[in-house]
Amino acid sequence: MYGSSSFFCALKHGDINCFINVKEYLLCVKHVVDIIKQYSDTYEDPVVTTGHRFPRIKFKHKESGLTVVLSIHSLKSANFTELMNCFFSCDKRALQLSQLLKIHASEMNLMDGTFESHIFPLMAVYFCQNSKPPLLPKYEMSYDMLMSRAEEDKLNREEKLEREKTSQEKESSASPDKQTDT
Repeated sequence: MYGSSSFFCALKHGDINCFINVKEYLLCVKHVVDIIKQYSDTYEDPVVTTGHRFPRIKFKHKESGLTVVLSIHSLKSANFTELMNCFFSCDKRALQLSQLLKIHASEMNLMDGTFESHIFPLMAVYFCQNSKPPLLPKYEMSYDMLMSRAEEDKLNREEKLEREKTSQEKESSASPDKQTDT
């Protein structure tokens, strides 16, 4: 998942953005559209757009009315989301400003095609980087911070997997498979 719903800037009428990273993305598009059509009682209106570098499939969940945008093989959006998460984890005021900007833009009908929704978090970040004193680090420092955070996350995941494996091994060795009568 990526986009504003991933960094707590989604509006009520916003959409959910997901992506699949596959090399054979053209085959993937056909399969995904077929699956959406197969579940026509749950999903509706699959539309494939190719105006971006990679294809996107937009469809609706009937019961909730939520729109889902599934990007195929587009890491750019996921990287943008990770960068915004990094910035917003530095200072919650940047996230609050981003949320305020999106709400204001929505109320002023600026997100009806006038501006892309990802512009508002960028505006908030830019403002916070250039305030006196700066609330957020500049991009060059942020990139290093992002890479270090990604490395920490990877190590934490590996440690968690190792702890789970050790715990499972202890459980399996502690409980005998068969009880024997003596």
